[in-house]
Amino acid sequence: MTKPPLIAVTSNFNSAKNEYYLLAPYVEAVSKAGGQPVMLPYCFDGDLVQYASRFDGVVFTGGTDFSPDYYGGQHHSEISEVLSNRDGFEFEFAKAVLKSDMPVLGICRGMQLINVLRGGTIFDHTLDQRPTSFDHRNGSQLGDAVHQVELLDGSNLRRICEVDNLWVNSVHHQAVDILGSGLHATALANDGIIEAFEDREYPFLMGIQWHPEHLPQDRRQGRIFDAFITASCDDASPR
Repeated sequence: MTKPPLIAVTSNFNSAKNEYYLLAPYVEAVSKAGGQPVMLPYCFDGDLVQYASRFDGVVFTGGTDFSPDYYGGQHHSEISEVLSNRDGFEFEFAKAVLKSDMPVLGICRGMQLINVLRGGTIFDHTLDQRPTSFDHRNGSQLGDAVHQVELLDGSNLRRICEVDNLWVNSVHHQAVDILGSGLHATALANDGIIEAFEDREYPFLMGIQWHPEHLPQDRRQGRIFDAFITASCDDASPR
């Protein structure tokens, strides 16, 4: 029997309790699509390329903001708690992963991290730098689909979801400003904010600004994980 692909899923960290944690919907979405999720802490300090090779795919999850020092931004008052241990590990781990052509799905913070690694920038606080944008952190819950995004013609995302428009949740105050090298926008909110991107030359590299794992009632959101796990199966090697 073929083993399910082993999927590294980056964790968050509760400083007050000194504990790693991972929200269940990430685990459930990866598992439902056929992957074997593994929560990734920040304690590995060896050869990250070799470490990354243990996995068949990686999900870079959402969470707190990373330091604007990584993209030459400003320390805006709206930036949430910065976890230097998470930032240091994830940026270096992501560099190792992206050298390997391993399938990668970046969600919210994860999407922004990938963009910065590719030389792109993000808005420190979107409402200040894009005053024509609506508030993408409007107090709604992660399970609430509150606005639509247009899936752009010719994109893998549109092919995967099989729709032109998709209702999504909205809990971010930062967003992609300048796209990094090789990245193409694949979904836009009606205020022009980039809500998804992909690298068409990489086997599977997709960034999603919303949280599809928290919308399991919408099967089209699940197809994003299905496509990622399928790519990870193709990339899987015997362990």
